[in-house]
Amino acid sequence: HNLSQQIYVSLEMWNVTRTTKNTTIQIIRQTAMNQKIETADKLREAVLNHFMGEVSPSQKALAYLKKEIQQLF
Repeated sequence: HNLSQQIYVSLEMWNVTRTTKNTTIQIIRQTAMNQKIETADKLREAVLNHFMGEVSPSQKALAYLKKEIQQLF
């Protein structure tokens, strides 16, 4: 399905999407490396706490997508 998604968005938007995915994975991995994280619930809580007070990569990508769509209409 990635190919079909690439057809409908600009190359720049697709790069934003890939960067968002990779950044999110990196944050989860870095958080999971913390020795205090022993369960999935603690990992979930730590990741959510990481994004408290800052704009998440997903929110940035969504804002970019909305901006791109507005330019089309």
